[in-house]
Amino acid sequence: MVQDHPITTKGSDLSSLDPHVWAYDSFEIARDFLYTNVKEDYALSDDYVTLARSKAEKQIVRGGWRLAHLMMDIYGTEKDKFLW
Repeated sequence: MVQDHPITTKGSDLSSLDPHVWAYDSFEIARDFLYTNVKEDYALSDDYVTLARSKAEKQIVRGGWRLAHLMMDIYGTEKDKFLW
């Protein structure tokens, strides 16, 4: 999954340890993609499912990166913090 969704931290919010930032990231995906392309009583298209799966995988990778960042912030040394 990580190979399919590489992380770039330049200009991103991934270094933020604020859960509100994380939640807003997910909210934007829901607002801009998930709920705009769904109609009641209609099956989801294969294209929609494929794109939704890709977005979910990307969020999983981002969540792992954020968790690692949080753990390094809590348990890492000052030297380790320069990696982020």
